[in-house]
Amino acid sequence: MENYVVKRLIWYGVLTLVGILLLLLIGGAVIYHLATRVPVFYPTGEADPKIQAALNDRFLQKASALTGDLQREGRWDLRLTEDEVNAWLSVDLPKNHPDLLPSHFQEPRIRIGREELTVACRTEWAGRSAVLWVRVRAQLTRPDVLEIRLRKAGIGLLPLSTASLLHRLEEGLQRAGVDVRREERDGEPALTISLAASDPESRRRVHVDAVDLTDGHVFISGTTEEHGR
Repeated sequence: MENYVVKRLIWYGVLTLVGILLLLLIGGAVIYHLATRVPVFYPTGEADPKIQAALNDRFLQKASALTGDLQREGRWDLRLTEDEVNAWLSVDLPKNHPDLLPSHFQEPRIRIGREELTVACRTEWAGRSAVLWVRVRAQLTRPDVLEIRLRKAGIGLLPLSTASLLHRLEEGLQRAGVDVRREERDGEPALTISLAASDPESRRRVHVDAVDLTDGHVFISGTTEEHGR
């Protein structure tokens, strides 16, 4: 009788162990599958080099014009399309600014929605190429103050914690010298960023009074004024 009970206990133990191992294998396979899938918004096909070059040139022309406008007192504005920004990210960034991003972040791309911005890039996960992405809500709450809320984040189709990513974003902005604070908005963590900039040599101060994100477009406007005016 005792031998029978011991055999059944061993048998149940083996079955339980096998079941746990199967669950771990299945769970690991599902996680691996989700993490290495490419989200639908991230481009996978080869873009036309001529079109990308033309869009990149348009981006650089607008950036150059903005630089000139910021040096003069008065109003200025910048209008960019999602395609122009992505062309700059794919053409000019790797060519002329290869050290701007960490080496483990490659091929960054953006998607612009209504008051939302999705930023994605390729990285390595479990020895395979995967797409890391973050979706943020960005809006100007008052002149010169931009509020950012992390809505979703993931690697492939696998969701990630937005809390830890928000903390890393905050630390990165602080290291870059950006005036950023962490606050709670409607029960959600948010970062508020000061956009006002001063140039002590030229005695000019730049203000931002509008940041509008719509489907595929971004519009930013503001003023440049002399100090003390």
